Amino acid sequence: MPDKKNRTIYITESDYKFIKQHLDFFYYFIPPNNALEIIMKCENMLDRAIIVTKKHIVRDVIMINSQFTVSEVKSGVERDFILTLPSTTKCSQRNLSIFSPLGSAVIGFRVGDVIECEDSECAKKYIIKSIMYEGNCGLK
Repeated sequence: MPDKKNRTIYITESDYKFIKQHLDFFYYFIPPNNALEIIMKCENMLDRAIIVTKKHIVRDVIMINSQFTVSEVKSGVERDFILTLPSTTKCSQRNLSIFSPLGSAVIGFRVGDVIECEDSECAKKYIIKSIMYEGNCGLK
């Protein structure tokens, strides 16, 4: 399994600034049992992030506004998501906030990678099946 702690993260400058400015604010909107861990993941992500212009977005890596499909390893159930900033969660019910347990776990991963995510229920493993970068919550 790839090393999550050293994984290169690609992010646009506007998304980087948004997360930096709102990280402490979102502490109050994250369920308390996950808040500190998610904030630490996001801070770690920002520390190793490479800022890219929209023109140079890496399309085979999950980043903000990537549409992706994951399959839960144990059950095989597949789900589609769009990784979003919290301010864009009204675009669709498939949106997954970067500040959610799964959202903070998938950023920087590629197709075929297996990730572990702990939510309020239990720890689950997911395999990334596909990634597509659409920008703006998949809206054109």
